Amino acid sequence: MTKYNIQEISDDTVKVIKQLQPSLEFFKYYPLAVGNKWLYYGEYNNWIHPRQFRVQREITDFVKKNNGNTYFEITESSDIEEFQNIYYERVDSATCNIFRYNADSVNSNSEYIIDDPTIDLGDTVKSFRFPDRDNYTLPVFISDSDTNLFNQSSHLINFIYGKITTWSYSLAKNFGIKYVASGNDTRFYNCSLIGALINGVIYGDSSVVSVNEDKNSAITFSLAQNFPNPFNPTTKIKYTIPIGTRHSAAGGSSLQNVQLKVYDILGNEVATLVNEEKPAGEYEVELDGSKLSSGIYFYVLNFGNQRLSKKMCLIK
Repeated sequence: MTKYNIQEISDDTVKVIKQLQPSLEFFKYYPLAVGNKWLYYGEYNNWIHPRQFRVQREITDFVKKNNGNTYFEITESSDIEEFQNIYYERVDSATCNIFRYNADSVNSNSEYIIDDPTIDLGDTVKSFRFPDRDNYTLPVFISDSDTNLFNQSSHLINFIYGKITTWSYSLAKNFGIKYVASGNDTRFYNCSLIGALINGVIYGDSSVVSVNEDKNSAITFSLAQNFPNPFNPTTKIKYTIPIGTRHSAAGGSSLQNVQLKVYDILGNEVATLVNEEKPAGEYEVELDGSKLSSGIYFYVLNFGNQRLSKKMCLIK
């Protein structure tokens, strides 16, 4: 038996006969939801031109790819270089493994594993988060520790790997990537989390919210975690709609359409809870999952050009 698989072993075959569900706590090490943002402060030194910079990561969309899986679209940008990286990532509901989509992947399902928060101290996992150009080496889980991050209790999982270039990084519970560093004989680089916008709440450096955005909207447009969670068969979802950006001829704010939909792990829509125009305010809606199968689901709130999403678990 492996950690989450019960196997039947014969002379020439190994067959998985039951797969156990990892603890939902592992999902908290990589909080994926549309609208989440992270701001990092970094330093780079090649022994000639040292420099400082900032990097922002933002989840901008929820996209179904041609391999049938649904991913969160993540964009990365820096304040000193004109670059933008776009990644498509998901957390597998059965294993808690974190996958990244890559259409050029040698794997038939067009995705790579980049992290496994469930591994034990000293374990290794094949990862392509920071692939070495010559060797796709195994990250090693070297330590874990309790910590306080932005005045919030958290827990760190620390990894290190690489041969030609060494990489180290950490995942923080409830926050995601906290620290990344790499180096070799000619240069070193490190990047630390200084601010985050997680599920509508700002932590640390408030400039994680762009000066071009309405900060009040970013804070007041919110989607709460469903309760209870896990649930069977019903659960309640609370959300808040801010004052709309469109205005009527009389000068007042007009209504905007609000959608709250539920999707399965493959991105298939399974329920529409709200699809109507609503004024600003706080709302609560109930989901009846009596006709749904056990598993992980996403609920997505759309308002104007803003979107928020969260995970929930139905266990029967």
